[in-house]
Amino acid sequence: MKLKLLLVTLFLLTLSACSPNIAYTPQTTMSKEQAKEIIIRALREQPDTDEIPTDINITDDYLELSYGDERVFIYYDNIGDIHFYKKAYYHVQVNDKDSHSKIDLEIANEQKAKAFIDALNSLMIGVK
Repeated sequence: MKLKLLLVTLFLLTLSACSPNIAYTPQTTMSKEQAKEIIIRALREQPDTDEIPTDINITDDYLELSYGDERVFIYYDNIGDIHFYKKAYYHVQVNDKDSHSKIDLEIANEQKAKAFIDALNSLMIGVK
């Protein structure tokens, strides 16, 4: 009985920790240069300094983030879901097509979070 109560409690805690996605339809009208500037700024403004890449390389095919010796490649054609939700900060979580989280950004305000989503989507479709 105690185990069942514990499992139910853990399940409810897990559900309460999850934040629903904010519905947003990305705009893809910005230039490649504008998109790069927005992405770089969002990555450099992370509140946790351990999450700020030491180097950012944005190409026509992928986004490369370096964290010291570790490098993360995010290929635009392999981006699956982009989750947008709010906790203490606005979060933009970018997953690959296998649902693995590639980056989870904390962004101070909704406008900047939406701009990041727009910028990433603009690079994904190769606008301008």
